[in-house]
Amino acid sequence: MAFHLQILTPERIVVDKNVEYINVPAIEGFIGFLSNHSPFFTELKSGECVIKSDGKYCHYALHEGYISVYKNEVVVVAEAVEHADEIDVERAMREKANAERVLASKAKGLSTRRAQAALERSMTRIRVARKVSRER
Repeated sequence: MAFHLQILTPERIVVDKNVEYINVPAIEGFIGFLSNHSPFFTELKSGECVIKSDGKYCHYALHEGYISVYKNEVVVVAEAVEHADEIDVERAMREKANAERVLASKAKGLSTRRAQAALERSMTRIRVARKVSRER
């Protein structure tokens, strides 16, 4: 049985269709949802989001947001979401190296927090893109 899923970012609607399953990186750990799930709301962290639709799995790099589940309507609102095929691995590798340089310089305050977030986002992108390329 399917439920309606929307994945939204400030820039675009990433997904707007009926799906069979979604697994998201919640603050508490990964959480999966099927149809007829009880109402639920939680914060999401950066990580891999997996959706099953028409018997096929799609992988996304998701970066911080929220998920709301209510009456077979699931809405994910996130800072950024990229389908595995959209990820530029070379760019993500450069971003990872830049973040590691900032963290190695032992900068303090805001630049450290930004570098940690950038490192987490780039590592998520790399992990999702590589996982999907291995599955092909």
